Amino acid sequence: MSTNIQAPPKKKPSGAGNIVKGLLILIPLIAWLVFAVMYWNMKDPFSRVTNCWYLDWLFQRLDPNYFSAISIYLHFAPLLLMSYILTVMIPDTVKKQGHAVSVVYGIFATILMIATVLMAICVCTYLPDYAKTVLSENVVNTMISISDQVYLWLTPAGLLVAFPIALIQGVTKKKPGALGAGFLIAIFSLLAGFIIAAACCLILVVMQTMLPSAVETIETFCRTMASSSSMMLIGLCLAPLIEETAFRGLFQNHLDDYLGAVIAVLLASIAFGIWHRSVGQFVYTFFMGLFTGSLYRVTGRLRYPVLLHFAFNFAVILAYSDTPGCLLPSIPWLPGAMVNVRVWLFGLVPWKAVLGLILAAGAAGAGIGLISVKNK
Repeated sequence: MSTNIQAPPKKKPSGAGNIVKGLLILIPLIAWLVFAVMYWNMKDPFSRVTNCWYLDWLFQRLDPNYFSAISIYLHFAPLLLMSYILTVMIPDTVKKQGHAVSVVYGIFATILMIATVLMAICVCTYLPDYAKTVLSENVVNTMISISDQVYLWLTPAGLLVAFPIALIQGVTKKKPGALGAGFLIAIFSLLAGFIIAAACCLILVVMQTMLPSAVETIETFCRTMASSSSMMLIGLCLAPLIEETAFRGLFQNHLDDYLGAVIAVLLASIAFGIWHRSVGQFVYTFFMGLFTGSLYRVTGRLRYPVLLHFAFNFAVILAYSDTPGCLLPSIPWLPGAMVNVRVWLFGLVPWKAVLGLILAAGAAGAGIGLISVKNK
């Protein structure tokens, strides 16, 4: 499809019926979010698996202190991506490209569905315990061992194929100027990520006067992302892909059908902030979510908010590249320049920070508005 794209037509919310339907979508999504936040770092099913070459390779290279966080993202990814393919990509494809392509998407959704079931078997300890009441312990242990091994190979294989399919959705239709327009939107998404990162830095400047401990926690987190191999992998790869699929592709997309674009963007941004599990991070991730949500709304494609999210986190890592043990490869002048920008921004007095925040937000918002006008 052309990237001179319009978001799929949305139903205008009207009456109590649509509100009820919106709530029916919102409630299970909130339940998933609460479960995910409560579950965070509490269990790592991969830890009971041995003799898996790619896990051994990862263990040798990643920071073990945060490997459980990687595990969380990977466990939830099949469920989220399967839901996105079934409820967004296939209906959209049937409308615009026919049933043939949707069959391919259905195959990958089935693979991810199997991975999701295996994830539940691996993660939920009560399932094996219940099985032992009706089957012998040896049979149950064999089944668990098989499910672990299949899950370990099926999940990465499914995700490695399904995520690219989700990101390139809509670029196959040939239309004059389509690829050029898509390229420009991609460049804007990357630049907007840096601009919004600067704006969030200004938010921290203002927050310092009211919540200094929250700002200190955020800075510690940013330095960890710059110096931990596991956190850098999450920040540059897993978080943009999986969080944008969850909060823009599912939360916002479905709520938009029944509650309207503004409410959908707001609720998805709130959920995105809650996901980050601290007051300080809630503030700036909510702010960032408003822009990624708006970009998704005007383009109708997941790849652009993913690019913005990636650029945002990359800008943060560059800004904190003076952290001892920073893992960022040597890039001429860029890390040092970003560190200087961060130091300069944090040196601003609050009123100048507020003014800069308004200007940065206005610039990013104007760009998204221009994309919206061009896509009409």
